Amino acid sequence: MISDVKKLNYVKRIYKRNPDKYLNLSEIEGWPRDEDWMDDEPHLNHGKMRRRGTVCPCVYEKYNEVTNRAIVSYITELLESGISIVLSIVDVKGVISMIDGVHSALAYDKLGITKVPVYINSKSLPFGVCYKDYVIDKNGNKIKINPVSGYYESK
Repeated sequence: MISDVKKLNYVKRIYKRNPDKYLNLSEIEGWPRDEDWMDDEPHLNHGKMRRRGTVCPCVYEKYNEVTNRAIVSYITELLESGISIVLSIVDVKGVISMIDGVHSALAYDKLGITKVPVYINSKSLPFGVCYKDYVIDKNGNKIKINPVSGYYESK
C-alpha cells in the first residue's frame, strides 16, 4: 500500500474525470505482455527520448530497479490503496484497443480485477503517477524534468 498522501492526491487529481464506462480487460486488445517485456526498461513519457528507460523516484526507491515489472508492482500498490486509474482506449468499429495504460491493465489483472474503468476515444489523456521533478535511470542517476500536467493530447 502507498501511504504518501501527496502522491495519492496527485494521482486522484490526474484521474478525477469519471470514466466513460467499465469494460472487461478481456475485451481490450493490446495490453497483455510477456516476461521479457516485464523485465525490460520502460518506454514511457510519450516521445520524450531522454526519459525513456526511467522510472519515477518512488518506484525506484521501493523496488530499486528500472523495469516495467517495478512500475506494474507500484501501480498495483496504488490500486490497493484505493486509487482508480482509468485506461485510455480507442473503439474503432467495435475493435477496442489500448492507447495508454498497459502498466495499469497489468496491475488490475495482477489483482484479479477484470472490470476496469476506461476513457474511450478521448482526445485529452491522463498519464503518470508522479509529481516529482526528476526521474531515475537504470544506473540510479537522477534526470531533472519539468513536472508534467498529467495530460497529453491524443493524435
